[in-house]
Formats: sequence, structure tokens, C-alpha cells
Amino acid sequence: MKINKRGLDAELGKQLAPILRTRVNRKLIAAAREVEQILLKEFEDHQVTRELRQKKNGSNISGTLGGYGNLFTYIGFNDSDDPIEIIRSLLANSIQVTMLPAKSKKMIQEAIVSLPSKAEIEKATPLPWASGRSWVKGIEEGISGLGNYLSTQSRASGRSGGGIQTEKNIRGRRFISVNYLSEILNNLRKNISRALRK
Repeated sequence: MKINKRGLDAELGKQLAPILRTRVNRKLIAAAREVEQILLKEFEDHQVTRELRQKKNGSNISGTLGGYGNLFTYIGFNDSDDPIEIIRSLLANSIQVTMLPAKSKKMIQEAIVSLPSKAEIEKATPLPWASGRSWVKGIEEGISGLGNYLSTQSRASGRSGGGIQTEKNIRGRRFISVNYLSEILNNLRKNISRALRK
């Protein structure tokens, strides 16, 4: 008796493809949700996030200003702004799983796992006084003007209600850049790869 191996493989593929697709889909979605929780926790725990969450009343726990004032007033956010929530909303549910058409003959199921991009975050986080530049990028590369920054709670204390820029340079300090979203997103890529290998 001759067995048509090609035909048998094709028939098995047709029967098993939906099962394979379901299992792969479940695994990928579970991995995405697991890693997303790690992503959000790392974002919330970062010293830049914690400092900005305190708005004008925060201290410079990130060290970016040499311990003077705080990032919220230095960047010049409006008192009512919530810059952290903008990023958090982009990160939440940002890991997307797209199943590709099944290759039934080879019993291979492919999928695309989409991650949040740094470019997307930078586009959504313009500096209040320079819309063409991202404050997230500035945290990592530097934001000029620290020498003219005065932390103050006076009535005329700028948009944020806690700081102003003076005309004269009043201190010889420079902004100290720190890894922020780049580090968090790099860790995300490592974590998703690790989760998919489980």
C-alpha cells in the first residue's frame, strides 16, 4: 500500500493548524500581558517618573539638576499638566500580537509582536516651550538653561507655579542627563524575548 505523504501532511496540517494557531496566540498574549506589567512597574518606579509625579512640590530625586529644584518646574509644565499619564497611556496595552496566516503544510504559525517605539513616545511629549523637541529626549540628552533656572514658590513663578528662568546666569551648573525611556524600552525587548522562550 502506498501512502501519499504529501497529501497526508496537508490533511494533518489542515486539522492541526487551528489548534496550533490557538495555542500560539494564547502563549503570545499571555507573554505580552506579563511583560507589560513589568514594563509599567519599571516605568512607575523610575526616579524621573516619581519626580514628575510630585509636580512642583517634588525634589530632584533624579539628580538631573544636581539636587536643586525639580524637573516639573524646570521643564516648565503648566501646573495642571500630567506629563507622566501621557506616557503611561501609551505604554498600557501597547504590546500587540498579530497572527499571520498559518502555513499549514509546514505546520508553522508566525506572528508579529509589536512593541511601543521611542519615536512614538517622543512625538507625544513635546517641551512646553519648544514643541519641536521632546522633553523625554531632553532627559536623556540634556535640557539647556539650568544656569538661569530659579526654583521659587512666589506668585510670579512661571507656568508650573514653582520655577522661573532668569535673564542672567545665576549658577554654574549643567543638566545631568540620565537614561529613561531608552533603558525601559531596551529592558522590554529583553523581557519579551525571555518570556517567549519559556
